[in-house]
Amino acid sequence: MKVCGTNIDEGTALHLASMDMKKLSFSDRMDIALRTIVATAGGYAFVSLLSVAMTFYLPIPGISIISLSLIISILLWPIIFIMSFLIPSLRSLLIILLASCMIVGIGAFLHPGLSS
Repeated sequence: MKVCGTNIDEGTALHLASMDMKKLSFSDRMDIALRTIVATAGGYAFVSLLSVAMTFYLPIPGISIISLSLIISILLWPIIFIMSFLIPSLRSLLIILLASCMIVGIGAFLHPGLSS
């Protein structure tokens, strides 16, 4: 059987269909809630810093670069949100998001145009 383009066996399909949200443990619910919070805040921080970095480094004049960075941010944020649920552990998610934000932020704020 194919589900979302992936081949899965019938037993797995029946298991997924019979899952009930009430059977989730408290730790599973907390993991989902924390991932949602981290993905929302971390994704926003990353795309905001990326927008700032793009305005400094891309050679597009005027308001066009702001529009482009806004469009790219709007497209990237849902991808980051979805990817946060694909990363196996919450600790890894936090490390990846913090490292990404630090790299983009340092790159943006070390630009010579910021000091002038």
